[in-house]
Amino acid sequence: MSLPPSSPPVSSLEEEDFISLAPLWSLIRRYRRWLELSVFALAVLAGGLVSAAYIALPKGVQAGLEFTLNFPDAALGVYPNRLPFRPEDLLETSLLRGLYEQNHLQVYLKFDEFKSGFSLERAGEELDLLQREFRARLEDRKLTLADREKIEAQYEAQLKSLPPTTYRLNFTQRARPARLIPRALLTKILEEVLRRWSDDAVKQKKVLAFAARLPGQMSLPDSGHDPLIALMELLERTRVLAEGMGAMARLPGGYQASLPDGTRLADLFLQLNFLQEIQIPQTRSALFGSIADPAQAAAIERMFRLQVRIREDRLRLAQEKLRAALSTYRDYLASRASGPVSQGRSSAETGGGGTQLQISDTFLTKLMELGRGNEDIQYRTSLVEKIRNERLQAAAEESALRETREIVEALAKEAQAPEKTPGSAKAKAPAAPTSSTDFASSLNRGCRQMNSLIADSEKLRAQITENYMSPQTSLYRITVPVIAESSSLLTPRNTGLFAAVFVFLGLGLMLVVCWAHDQSTNAGRSEK
Repeated sequence: MSLPPSSPPVSSLEEEDFISLAPLWSLIRRYRRWLELSVFALAVLAGGLVSAAYIALPKGVQAGLEFTLNFPDAALGVYPNRLPFRPEDLLETSLLRGLYEQNHLQVYLKFDEFKSGFSLERAGEELDLLQREFRARLEDRKLTLADREKIEAQYEAQLKSLPPTTYRLNFTQRARPARLIPRALLTKILEEVLRRWSDDAVKQKKVLAFAARLPGQMSLPDSGHDPLIALMELLERTRVLAEGMGAMARLPGGYQASLPDGTRLADLFLQLNFLQEIQIPQTRSALFGSIADPAQAAAIERMFRLQVRIREDRLRLAQEKLRAALSTYRDYLASRASGPVSQGRSSAETGGGGTQLQISDTFLTKLMELGRGNEDIQYRTSLVEKIRNERLQAAAEESALRETREIVEALAKEAQAPEKTPGSAKAKAPAAPTSSTDFASSLNRGCRQMNSLIADSEKLRAQITENYMSPQTSLYRITVPVIAESSSLLTPRNTGLFAAVFVFLGLGLMLVVCWAHDQSTNAGRSEK
């Protein structure tokens, strides 16, 4: 008799791996109402904790305002009146304290916190493009350490070449919501910082003061005056007028202002060039043609030759002062770093004696960049300003020397003419009164042109002062308005995660409590 095969016994290990959720669901059904109340209570409690955290935890607010400096030599660190400029001038303690007290900010924060919340950094579209370009180059994973250092050095070099005229004024505060400065007030404060700085610079430091002078109008010479003195007076007043118009060109809005008839500063420069290059040489030629006495011509020639020697000495002195100023700057650079000195020397000394003609505004900007740092910016600014002034002085002396030499050459030609053609000299003698009349009319015409230029320059200077010398239009221009951003730990994501975890843990704890209550209830029934 054969027995049927018996089924294999179930291993105890498989029984242990099997977990039944039936007791859990039974427990949830029995305590369903309690669990629902627990979930509602946990949600209310989580909301209360989030609200309390929102009130108690500090929040951060950051606002930024981008602006551009308008005055011409801002990149050199010089105000229009040649005083040194630093970007840190915007955040002077006295200006911030006045702003703090006027807006009653003591209800929000202390003054030290208010002052430390400000910062200033370079900005601008060119800077953003440069940063994006080099950031993309540095993201290449194949770069070696040497390549990265080389790219960073190139970035620093190109960053120094950008003119530092665009900045971003930032303010950061971190406090409880009740102590945060409102956004509308924060916008007003950032704009007020620029306004107060410009008002102080214009009214207290007089940075827009018109330092150069314009000459007074010249009275028309009569027949009793020495014609040579009248001509020299015309030349001197013309030179002073050129300096005054050059100073007007450096003022903010100098080339934008116009007279009611549409005349601008560029038009006045064209008229001045015509007076210097055409009208005055014609007047000078007419003067030489009116001199009939050879002895008088020889005496005038000797006087101008003496003046040539004097002007040559002045030119040499001006060039020596210019070289001394350049040497002082080289010594300053040598005391800081040996690298840039040779570059400054080779750029400045090109051209030998004509040093002043080789120094451009770009070179002066490079001199400021060679210092590398803000700790000596006032001293560097004074050195560069001294180089600029000596260059202009040397150029003015060279121009005066050239003009005097032309007069001497013209007088020499007039003296040689009678020797070569005595007949023509005799024929010229009766025409002397006509030449004198031509000279007088030419001199009067030049004086009237110069007086008209002086009058228009005075009107244009008044126009610039009225329309362009206000602090807001002359020193800065806001390019990007105030942008405020707030930051907090209680972001929607963090708040949702906290509420979910809090409710989940609380519900788990309630299930444990319900299970313990169920076990104690069953134990009590079994004992009975």
